[in-house]
Formats: sequence, structure tokens, C-alpha cells
Amino acid sequence: MASSPSYAAKHRTLDLSHVELDSPDYATIRQQRMDRNRRTMEAADKGITRTILPEADQISAEVRAAVQIQRIYRGHQGRQEYTDRLFARFQQVRVAEKLD
Repeated sequence: MASSPSYAAKHRTLDLSHVELDSPDYATIRQQRMDRNRRTMEAADKGITRTILPEADQISAEVRAAVQIQRIYRGHQGRQEYTDRLFARFQQVRVAEKLD
């Protein structure tokens, strides 16, 4: 029975020396994701791509500002909801401990 080749012999190794795990560049990651999405949508239907993903240059400063405000407000709402739920849970535990 012949021995099978090792894993390394069957699969090429990846050179990951250029990868930095300490501080990823989120702007680049986000842009690459948008580019992949755009290419996928264009492959399916070019017309829908223009309506769903407008070019960055076509978005006005006013719209970008509105989106930024919405993002910040929704984050605030989420943190407030989390705090309210956490406090309610704390009170439940506190009441349960007093009953014991």
C-alpha cells in the first residue's frame, strides 16, 4: 500500500507575512466588501446596481451627514435599550435575592 502524500505536499501554503492582525484597516475592508457587492450585483443586473448602490461621488454631503446622524442616533438608542434591559435584569436579581 502506497503512502499518501502529506498535507503540505497536497496543499499549497499561503504567505501570510503581509497580514497584520493587530490593527486591521477597516476602511479598506469596507471598500473591498462594497466593490465585491457591486461586481456581484452588476453580474446579475446592471440597472439594479445603479439604484441600490449609487457611486460614492453621487452622494451629496447633505445625505452623508444625514446618514451619519442616523447612525449615531441608532447607536445611542441601542445603548439606551441595553442599559434599560440590564437595569431591569439587575432589579429582578436583587428582588430574588431579597426573597431568599
